[in-house]
Amino acid sequence: MQRLVLVAIIAILFVVTRGCASGTLHDYQWHDRLLLVFASEENAALKEQARLVQADPDGLADRDMVVIAIIGERAAQFWRGTPHQISPAMVRNEYGVSRDTPFALRVIGKDGGTKWRSSKPTPLDEIYGIIDAMPMRRAGEH
Repeated sequence: MQRLVLVAIIAILFVVTRGCASGTLHDYQWHDRLLLVFASEENAALKEQARLVQADPDGLADRDMVVIAIIGERAAQFWRGTPHQISPAMVRNEYGVSRDTPFALRVIGKDGGTKWRSSKPTPLDEIYGIIDAMPMRRAGEH
């Protein structure tokens, strides 16, 4: 009987903790690196970053990159990678980007930490340089 109660408690905790992570980027941790593209609205900087991202899908794939665009309050757009249910407001809050910020980039490592930030469109070669210098990447783990 005690085992059954223990198993039930563990199952409940698992469901509750997974539910708490809903809307966040937790599902990507330890699997993918993220390039988060934030914009308050469709603008020239957003269009330029989209052009830069679309130019090298192989380089992004080689680095296990998921690219997510969060524009205003709309649902997130997945420019590359497997979509998960996320809340744009929760992601903005987690990474300190207000809805009024015209444009911002964040590179998130597989460990979930912010590795780099920018407020302007950035060529992928520059972003790759940051990623390629990460310990997990240097160790050969993709």
